[in-house]
Amino acid sequence: MSTLQTIETFAEVANQLSFAKAARRLGLPPSTVTSRVRALEDSLGVRLLERTTRRVALTPEGSVFLERCRAGLAEIEAARTLVSATGSAEGTVRMSVPSAFPKARLAGLCHRFLDLHPRVSLDVTVSDEPADSCVMRWMSPCAATAPAAAG
Repeated sequence: MSTLQTIETFAEVANQLSFAKAARRLGLPPSTVTSRVRALEDSLGVRLLERTTRRVALTPEGSVFLERCRAGLAEIEAARTLVSATGSAEGTVRMSVPSAFPKARLAGLCHRFLDLHPRVSLDVTVSDEPADSCVMRWMSPCAATAPAAAG
């Protein structure tokens, strides 16, 4: 059991003010939630939560610890989001293929690509004319270096 898991579990109990509700939200048995919080308290040598049969409340030490943990957990979640978002592509890929390109092969390649990148859409043009990468100046990185149209 990692320290991060115990802290996340404690934070959820503190947010819910209930071991049972925290267990449901975390998808864990209540006994696991209880043992994680107890292990955290034991490792810190301080009681973080006051428990009665009717309610759960933060101790003063628990309030201070929770406040600091929330900031750390928010940073960890931001890092997780950043890393997972960096690895996923989204948007539209526009491509032009010559009419002689085998249609079955193109369909297979497109299908595999979309399976790997479900948040990407494909805009395929079949044309024997050469593609001009600067035609759509507002999308092209070469727009700044393209000569202005005469007129």
